[in-house]
Amino acid sequence: QIPLELLDATTAVEDKDFWSNPGFDLGGFLSATLDTIQGRPRGGSTITQQLVRARLLPAEAFEGSVFERKAREIIQSLRLTQAFPEQEGKEQIITAYLNQNFYGNQSYGIKAAAEGYFGVGLEELTLAQVALLAAIPQSPTEFDLVKNAVQECTADIADGEACPRASLRLVVPAGSAVVIRRNRVLALMETRSVLSGANHTLAEYEAAMSEEVVLVPQGSTPWKAAHFVWQVRSQLGAILCGEESADTCEKVDVGGYRIVTTLDWRMQQVVDKWLYATARAPNFSNPERSLEALGIPETEWDWILKLKDRNIHNAAAAVVDYRTGEVLAYAGSAGYYASGDVTFQPQFDVLSDGPGRQPGSAIKPLNYITGIDDGTMTAATMFMDVTTDFGGQEPFT
Repeated sequence: QIPLELLDATTAVEDKDFWSNPGFDLGGFLSATLDTIQGRPRGGSTITQQLVRARLLPAEAFEGSVFERKAREIIQSLRLTQAFPEQEGKEQIITAYLNQNFYGNQSYGIKAAAEGYFGVGLEELTLAQVALLAAIPQSPTEFDLVKNAVQECTADIADGEACPRASLRLVVPAGSAVVIRRNRVLALMETRSVLSGANHTLAEYEAAMSEEVVLVPQGSTPWKAAHFVWQVRSQLGAILCGEESADTCEKVDVGGYRIVTTLDWRMQQVVDKWLYATARAPNFSNPERSLEALGIPETEWDWILKLKDRNIHNAAAAVVDYRTGEVLAYAGSAGYYASGDVTFQPQFDVLSDGPGRQPGSAIKPLNYITGIDDGTMTAATMFMDVTTDFGGQEPFT
């Protein structure tokens, strides 16, 4: 059921000699090793090796040095190719590979990715779409299409007004890293499409490079405190799979774990409401209606409405119990499920993913107020202007 074009796109970028190699590419391995030694680390594994590493090696096979692990992987890849010989065997190997791959957006397997991103079956994918899907497995988190998409409004609305949900569409910008990689895949397919190359002209590959990437509407994930959930998932992934694989750890989704967090849901709701009220509502053509819908007291409207035309489009907040370090509320934007535009990317977490957007000295008055309120400091307390090491990770400077 997998289109020939999708097979060609995958082998073109992941393993150009897949159909003829014995499961291992000596030249590719040596080239990748040399680049890694010279400070340019990259993978050199064949499709068969990737499948073996993901599905066919027991946990103890990953013990020992990196050279021992790679040797076991190569030996098993050679054995797998011998067990599934000829063209038919290769087809079974690459089918298993495509059906177990992670494509971001909680999509495991190529069919799930096609339906989740484009709302079509495998046979309906365009040339540009198969190249785009083939581009994702190198870094499913970075190349997740939903995370890279921006919302565009097709309706004619008043300046600053929220776009009707029915008029929103998800578009991945042409300059994003995943689209650039898609075009690289298409360029490789021009000379490496051994199965479907006769069915397409060079002009078709070139035209596919200009195809707009439009995603089907995504169902609202029933997550409360979505940015907080992403942080919990990342920490759990680091515990289960290590820091390098934290964001792609499959055990997070299929391990059956019950996670207890520090989130205070009532506090989170207060944070979400006030972030949206102060960063988003003032920009609307009828902010009073939005503030009323949010339940903001009219006594607070005056200072909120004065935020209009101050170039404020987003906000974020985290509430931490400084005595225990517990995170009670966490919002990386002024509304994870809100409508976005060029000035506001609702799903981008500015707290964790935007290190260049730190509040700086603006946070100091809040620290002082806390200390004065709980009696640990007074207006006469002296603070030494010296570096203090609290241990742990060093802060951004």
